[in-house]
Amino acid sequence: MKGFHNINGIRVLLYHGVMLTLLLLVLIITGCRRELYLYADQFKQVRLDVDWRDYQQPDPQGMTAWFFPENYIHDSFRHTTHEVRSTELYLGMGNYTGVVIDYSPEEMSHQKFIGMEKKETAKVEVVPTSYQPESGDELFEPTLYHELLPIDSNTGLCTVMDQPQWMACDIVNDMNINTGKYAEYIPYDERDEYQQTLEMQVFNAQPKSIIWKLRIYVYVKGIYYLSSVKGSIMGMADGNYLALGSHSNTPCLHELNDWESKTMANELGITSNEGYVAITINTFGLMNRIYAEDDLVLNLRFLLRDRETVVTYHYNVGHFIDIFEDQLVARIDLTKDRIEGLPDLPYAEPYNGAGFDGIVVPWEEGAEADVTF
Repeated sequence: MKGFHNINGIRVLLYHGVMLTLLLLVLIITGCRRELYLYADQFKQVRLDVDWRDYQQPDPQGMTAWFFPENYIHDSFRHTTHEVRSTELYLGMGNYTGVVIDYSPEEMSHQKFIGMEKKETAKVEVVPTSYQPESGDELFEPTLYHELLPIDSNTGLCTVMDQPQWMACDIVNDMNINTGKYAEYIPYDERDEYQQTLEMQVFNAQPKSIIWKLRIYVYVKGIYYLSSVKGSIMGMADGNYLALGSHSNTPCLHELNDWESKTMANELGITSNEGYVAITINTFGLMNRIYAEDDLVLNLRFLLRDRETVVTYHYNVGHFIDIFEDQLVARIDLTKDRIEGLPDLPYAEPYNGAGFDGIVVPWEEGAEADVTF
C-alpha cells in the first residue's frame, strides 16, 4: 500500500506542475501583450487624367506613361493601360517627370524605345526596315553617302529609316508624391483613419502630335519627258527625346519614292512642258540644332520616258526650308525664283515597247513513255 500512495503522490505533483506551467505561460503572454502596429504604406494612389482633344487622330486604343524620378531614388516606372481618359496607379514618394504617349499595337511594332532608365536619355526611334547598298551612288551624292551616313560594319549596308506614322506625347513636370506618414508605424486599429488622410493626387496630361509632315516641291523643266522619280533626303532627326521635348541630333536617311507630278497651265489653259514634282512624308522633324546649308541634302533620280535615260541631282536644302510649327509642317519649296540648277530634263523619245519581249524556247524531244489508264 505504501508504494501505491507514492505513485498517486507523483501523479498529483505532475498534474499540479503542468497546470502551474500553463498558468505561467498565460501570464507571460498577457503580461507582454502590445498593440499590433501596421507599417505605413510608402506608395500613394495617383490619378492621371488625359485630354486627347489636341491630338490629330481619334482617341488611341491605349496609352503608356513613363515616370522618371528625380535623384533616381526609384527606378523609372512604366504604366500601360487601355483606359485612355483616366487611369489610377501607385507611385512611391518623390518628385517625378511623367511622359504620356498614345499606344497602338500597329505603331509600336515599328518603333523602339531606348534609354528609358532616365529622362535625359529616354528616346523613341523608328525601327529601320530596309538598307541601301553602297552601289546606290547614282541616288545619293557619293561623298555624303559614304562619309556621313551610318554604314553597318557587318553588312556594308546603309540604314534607311521608315516613316513614323503617328505619335502623341505630353510631359508632366514636377509630379511631387508625398505620402505624409511615410516610414512611420501606426496602430492597426487606426488604419482606416490613416487611409482617409491619404488623399489621391491628380495630374493632367494633354498629348499633342510629335510627328512632322515634310512637304517637298521641286520645279522641273521638261516634265513631259519624265517617266518616274525616286529620291532620298538626308538630315532629318532619327528620333525624339520624350522627356525633354526635343528632337535628336542624329541624322537619318529617308527614301522618297511616292512622288506626284503636275504640269503648269497658263491663263488660257494651255499646258506647258514645265511643272512640279512633290511628295509628303512623316518624320520626327529637323534635328535639334541650327541648320547649316549642308545639314539637309535632297537627292533626286529622274528616269525619262525612254525608260533608259537617268538624270540625278543633289541639293543642299538647309536654307530652303520653311517651318510652320503650329501645324508641325516643314516645307522645302525649290522654285525657279529661289534656287539655280533646278531639274532641266533633256528630250527623250517615248518608250515604244508594247509588251514582254521574251524568247520562246522549243520543247525538247524526249523519250516516249507509256501512260497507263
